Amino acid sequence: LARYIIGDASTEISVVDSSTRETVLQNGTVDSVFATYSITDSRKEKVDFAGPYYVSHQGILVKSTTNDISSVKDLAGKKVGVQAGSTGRQIVEKYAPKATVQEFQTDAEIVQAIKQGRLDAYVVDQSLVLGDVAKDPQSLKSVGSGFGTED
Repeated sequence: LARYIIGDASTEISVVDSSTRETVLQNGTVDSVFATYSITDSRKEKVDFAGPYYVSHQGILVKSTTNDISSVKDLAGKKVGVQAGSTGRQIVEKYAPKATVQEFQTDAEIVQAIKQGRLDAYVVDQSLVLGDVAKDPQSLKSVGSGFGTED
């Protein structure tokens, strides 16, 4: 997709995670980032955005056997995973201030922690929640409705 948008099939692709994407943009390691990357005032001071081109709400991912979480209100007292460098921590602290937030580097690490029972839930853009459920519907499910709109 990046090569198509840029219009150059020889464009070099580098994989970065949410905790480093802003740094690599600022130091010139990469010229652009194609990812879920919420537009915030503090981020606009550091990098330029082309958009918003997609607006998402936050979603909640849990183990398929979880029955005590059905909305963001149920996250109180729960261990909730978010990606480092994302707006996840701020969103959970705003909508579920009594939850315990744990940061991870990647989506895969958080999903694994949920499957292993080390986390109760994962808060992230709904598109990522749905993607994770599609990969493993036997183990994971999406609960509640979207909250906390993000550009």
